[in-house]
Amino acid sequence: MNHMSSHVSEHGTGFRSGHVSGRVSESADGLKLYCFARPEAVALFRNEQITTAIHSIGYRDVISIAERVSLREWVGPESEAKLNDLSWVGPRAVRHDQIIRAVMEFSPVFPADFGALFSSPSALGRYVRDHFDEISTFLDFVADKEEWALKGLLDRQAVQSALASSDERMARLPASSGARYLLEKKIHRDAHKKVGSFVAGKRAQLVDALAGVARDHKVLRGQSRAAGGRDKDVAINVAFLLAGSDRGEFLRCVDALAPSLKACGIELESVGPLPPYRFRPDWGEDGHE
Repeated sequence: MNHMSSHVSEHGTGFRSGHVSGRVSESADGLKLYCFARPEAVALFRNEQITTAIHSIGYRDVISIAERVSLREWVGPESEAKLNDLSWVGPRAVRHDQIIRAVMEFSPVFPADFGALFSSPSALGRYVRDHFDEISTFLDFVADKEEWALKGLLDRQAVQSALASSDERMARLPASSGARYLLEKKIHRDAHKKVGSFVAGKRAQLVDALAGVARDHKVLRGQSRAAGGRDKDVAINVAFLLAGSDRGEFLRCVDALAPSLKACGIELESVGPLPPYRFRPDWGEDGHE
């Protein structure tokens, strides 16, 4: 059973990456938002290595952690090649995650997606004023909580073999080698078709088993091995929100559930603690002006 500390967060929806709030001139500098937090997060600025070029903008008891950037690097014709270049995006995505994690040491956070941009401090200030109640309510909600991702890596062949082996028809195979061969082929074809429903059932059992220790959960879309850069598909993908004090119990429960799943071809992997991306309020396309 793998418990991993994630270095690059899996960002959810809420702020549209590459969209700028406010009017932009061609040569404008703007602000790239990292997160919203409570004023206690200003303690972050004691670490000058992390906070070079980072600014905090306060409104009542919410502060915005942002960095001044050249907007031409992020939007418009000149930005397209950079945003498709992993060597350019990668270090900036890592820094985005690093800053949010550093803030989490001092305050609950409302994390912004990588590339959430504002044309000016006043544009960011207006945004916070317009959404203050939602931001503040969320910060209260996630205080002393953390997000964990639980992933089930699928060995499709192993699951298919387990389903075929448990098929009642395997105990009644005909004596004739030809008939036996044809029935075995049919059993394996049927098993292949059942993999999806089998995984869904195991995911439901997993969520039910962890419901008592988690405060909330979100079932997420799986990932193909190609999309996830792995040698197996991520067939189970669930985000859990739990109190920090419940982390040990949560991981013990995951460890207890892992062997039976691995025996039938699903390897569990837990990743965290993460910023609470998956539990932000859904503002849709209007969430970022």
